[in-house]
Amino acid sequence: MKNLFKVLLKGIHMHGLIIHPTYRTHNGKSYVHLYGRLENGESFLTITEFRPYFFIRKEDVSRALKEDSLEFSDPSMKTFSGDEVVQIITQYPADVAQLRRSLHEKDIECYEADIRFAYRFLMDKDIRGYLDIEGEYMRGERVDRIYENPILTPTSPCDIHLDAASLDIEVDESTGEVVCLTLYDGEYHTLLLKQEVPTAITCGSEMELLSRFKDILLTLDPDVITGWNVVDFDLYYLQQRFKRHSLHFDLGRSGAQSKFRTETSFIRASRAQMDGRMVLDAMHLLRDFFIKLDDYKLGTAGKAILGEGKIDIEKDIGKVWKENPDLLVEYNQKDAKLVTDIIEKKRLLELSKRMTGITGLQLDRVKAAIASLDSLYIRESRKKGIVCPSVSGMSRKKVTGGLVQEPTFGVFSFVLLFDFRSLYPSIMATFNIDPLTYTEEKTGIQAPNGAFFRESPGILPEIILKLLRRRSEATIYEEQYAIKIIMNSLFGVLGNPNCRFYNSKIANAITSFGRYFLEETTSRVKEMGY
Repeated sequence: MKNLFKVLLKGIHMHGLIIHPTYRTHNGKSYVHLYGRLENGESFLTITEFRPYFFIRKEDVSRALKEDSLEFSDPSMKTFSGDEVVQIITQYPADVAQLRRSLHEKDIECYEADIRFAYRFLMDKDIRGYLDIEGEYMRGERVDRIYENPILTPTSPCDIHLDAASLDIEVDESTGEVVCLTLYDGEYHTLLLKQEVPTAITCGSEMELLSRFKDILLTLDPDVITGWNVVDFDLYYLQQRFKRHSLHFDLGRSGAQSKFRTETSFIRASRAQMDGRMVLDAMHLLRDFFIKLDDYKLGTAGKAILGEGKIDIEKDIGKVWKENPDLLVEYNQKDAKLVTDIIEKKRLLELSKRMTGITGLQLDRVKAAIASLDSLYIRESRKKGIVCPSVSGMSRKKVTGGLVQEPTFGVFSFVLLFDFRSLYPSIMATFNIDPLTYTEEKTGIQAPNGAFFRESPGILPEIILKLLRRRSEATIYEEQYAIKIIMNSLFGVLGNPNCRFYNSKIANAITSFGRYFLEETTSRVKEMGY
């Protein structure tokens, strides 16, 4: 444990990588907390006072003020339609949702009233994962440096190493006790209940095992905790056992209880919140980054990726624990190491860091397509003095898919192969398809589905062109692949009603251009005699 020094130490410019953005409220004020790792290997926490806000149209101010005492300012910004707006400033982040509901009842539209508070701060400063910190700091109890109101500026991605630890537990189903636990960070830190094995620390009770686990974790101080189904099983189960023994489940870099957001769908991953750390489930990382397997069991992944699987033992863990504890420890350690080796082999953590540097989202949200578009688009719209709508949750209208042509089966000579590289992103950039440029007026660029787009520069085409340039200049595979994933998700997001930019006509414009080019290419190739 790190001792707390209240003496201020003079700091110099230091690059860092944000691991966990969050916030706290205290004495009537709101503070953004950014946890991360510095280029010198130390952990950090920055604490910055910040005011929550959103926008309404200037013409609605008089109606809004009739019943609500509001603090507002003039940001000299406009909506997509060109209406001037005012900025409504609140005291706490929770006030934004409450005010939005109140104003909605008066038929007053609110803009950007659903952006998470910490991300609002990062967007305003255009910080995308990596930042430069300047200011005095003091030593913390669970972090090396605590900065209060430092100067924070965005910086390009740099080589900042993140410490990771893989967690795996074994449970005796007859008693519910955790009988073996391993944290692997390049070395094995294994705890074994009541049995003695040379490669493990013996604990006299489950309560001692849990307490020692927490002490070891806080001493190792990893930035990332990983495992296989680690949120839904290992960590969630540990939380229940901590609760049973009245132990405080504070595994992060503050004294706050670690929390969970559980999901029952295989499509969406459950998430754990530990102040200052990220929990990245290796099983979901493989799926999210399109690494196909016969199934997503650890043994299957290990054999496919590493050429080695799990150790075979009988299913009754309690029996193995009692009769062959050496084998149980070996089994538990192998599972923990397999996860780490899979992540390193596929460079999943490096890929997550690259996506953080592009989108600005935290490591466990980089595959959230809607949030990625929000983060990219709102930053650019702000530079142009434009505010974005809040999510409306409008009902879904059908988006027509791309053209799929039936193949002719057989063996052929002189076969031509055509590959449309980044077809949908290229269409959006070429034809200026953008929520900002979309117009009901029959002017400008017309898509095959009848949608029109103004020729004035759009925001999304600019984002795509920047990403394409960045991808062509990238020398690191993870950077190229991260950009490809982000670009390919943009079309799908525009066709999702949960996206603030959802418009079925825009999404259909993209697919209609795609069908047009495929049909036109097919026609011309046939004219050539193929």
